[in-house]
Amino acid sequence: TGLASQQQNHHKSTSLRSKAISKQQVAMGEDQSPPPPNTFTTAIDVYQSTLDDALTIIDHIAARVTASTITGLGCGAAYATLKGFPVAKTSFSAALSCALISTSCFGMERVAYSVLKQTNAFANRMNLLSADGDDATTATDNESSIQSTQLDNIIQSASSPKLLYGSYALGGLLGGGVAGFLFQGKPFAGAIMLTPIMLMVGKMELSLEEYKSERLQQLLDESNAKK
Repeated sequence: TGLASQQQNHHKSTSLRSKAISKQQVAMGEDQSPPPPNTFTTAIDVYQSTLDDALTIIDHIAARVTASTITGLGCGAAYATLKGFPVAKTSFSAALSCALISTSCFGMERVAYSVLKQTNAFANRMNLLSADGDDATTATDNESSIQSTQLDNIIQSASSPKLLYGSYALGGLLGGGVAGFLFQGKPFAGAIMLTPIMLMVGKMELSLEEYKSERLQQLLDESNAKK
């Protein structure tokens, strides 16, 4: 009887010790778990990202409106000198008209660009996910990270020449329609006149970007050759 009671006490102490160890392991696991995300910090990050995007768009529009205003000022001065009109008044009127028209066109162009870019990125994402949907159950963690990188690259590479030309065409149509309606009450005439101009501006910007990229690559090659 004494031996049986000792065995029972030993089993009880062993079970209690194992329960205590398991509770300690659970507590340690809970302590090692990542802390929950801070909602306030996340909201600040989202706000900062949105503000940066808005400032980038404003800078983009402001640079082109400034260039258009300076062009209108010069063209107005040349036209006034040729026709014998008051130079200051004609130049100011032409510069103001160019500023208003360019604001309308480039503002609409940025709206169209954002919509087309998001639509293109969403369509590419859906195509990639549908193509890899059958193998999703057998994908490893490494393959999942590769797919995520591919999705990010698709989103980042959405600014293709076709996308830019499309945004400039829509900007010319919409902005030209607004400008034509405000100046002469003829939105279709404004859209027809300004759409080719916007496409030429888009072609110039693409050519400038290509030249900058090629020149930068040449400088990098020269720097590597010297080393």
